[in-house]
Amino acid sequence: MTIKALLQKHKNPEVWIGVDSKSMQNEIHYALSLVIVDRGNGAFSYWRKLKLKKFMSTYERLFQEVIFAIELASLIKKVTDKYRIPLEVHLDLNPKPVFMSYQVYKDAAGYLKSLGIPFRCKPEAIASTVCANKHL
Repeated sequence: MTIKALLQKHKNPEVWIGVDSKSMQNEIHYALSLVIVDRGNGAFSYWRKLKLKKFMSTYERLFQEVIFAIELASLIKKVTDKYRIPLEVHLDLNPKPVFMSYQVYKDAAGYLKSLGIPFRCKPEAIASTVCANKHL
């Protein structure tokens, strides 16, 4: 089923994209989620797991989450733009300087703003912190 067909099944859809990751021995596991929110009718989550067999620093692993989210958003942006469907990327990053993911947040925020892709971070990033995290 195409993304267009999925979106046409809903009356008033919004699209949220989220990614989460976890380091496990010599692998990094990623979960990508595509959430279609249909106000008044619930939300529908589609996901995929990926494994990379390489070592990365925490910064690189978290920034790879951002890259996967942007790639997925770019694939469906033409459809969401054409039908005026809101699209957001949800990042599992913390905008508070005391947290380790803050540096990635600063870099990712600039990157997403430059691409014109709306985004949310913790604690509002449901597609990453709840939906994608559930599949790790």
